[in-house]
Amino acid sequence: MLKAKVDGLNFMVVVRIILENCQTIEQAIDLFYELPIASNMNLLIADRFQKVAILEAYNGSKGHTIEESRYSLATNHALLEKLKIQEMSILKQSVVRYEAMDQYFSNKQLVTKGDMKAILKAEYPKGVSSLNYEEGFGTVHAALFCISDKTMEFSFGSPMRNEIYQIKVGDNMPNKSFDIDLKNNSYGRDFWDLME
Repeated sequence: MLKAKVDGLNFMVVVRIILENCQTIEQAIDLFYELPIASNMNLLIADRFQKVAILEAYNGSKGHTIEESRYSLATNHALLEKLKIQEMSILKQSVVRYEAMDQYFSNKQLVTKGDMKAILKAEYPKGVSSLNYEEGFGTVHAALFCISDKTMEFSFGSPMRNEIYQIKVGDNMPNKSFDIDLKNNSYGRDFWDLME
């Protein structure tokens, strides 16, 4: 997604506000519509009741959908029809990553935590992990949240090359510093191709 053409809060602030103030997706949806958002973004959210929603903002317009499928996906392009029509062009690599996940998960009878880790670790274009750091599009971190056991598994940098840590909600971080491998891999000029 491109930079938003409106003033307001950036992506990280919106995420923080929702996490600190909401316990259900309904609360998150209500707050999302109240916030002035200056980021073009997709948020895939879930609550302890195992409800899932996708929230999208694009140039001041907002939308959401409550997900009822076996799995929910989002990358860096609009998914909701009312926002798609505003997005003049989409980075092809966003669609490639979305389709890689969709194809991978659609072939599974049951999507497991191991399946989710596998697609996070798989390198673009077969997965979502990108090592394109020199061009500003490398995986900075990957996170997998498990609602039922209240844990988060995460890596700094791509999980292909970096250790995956686990923390339980309410616990302290296991380390204060982390060794991170950010070796670059360029995917060629067509990585930045636009689709209309």
